[in-house]
Amino acid sequence: MAGPGYFLEEVTWTCYFHGGYALHTAYWHDAFGRPRSHGCVNLSPYDAWWIFQWSAPGGENAPSVYSYWT
Repeated sequence: MAGPGYFLEEVTWTCYFHGGYALHTAYWHDAFGRPRSHGCVNLSPYDAWWIFQWSAPGGENAPSVYSYWT
């Protein structure tokens, strides 16, 4: 992950939800609940893993996207 002033390799358990924004592990801090992100949702490694597994493609909880045209 990269942006103005940062470059992070091997960010695990990443679930993108809008463009470059994602739910992901934040191994570089433990100040969860305080603003520290460039727009992503930082999670503890366990929480990020749990959400990644819970929302696995093809699984029972896999997110669905519906587009409606009028």
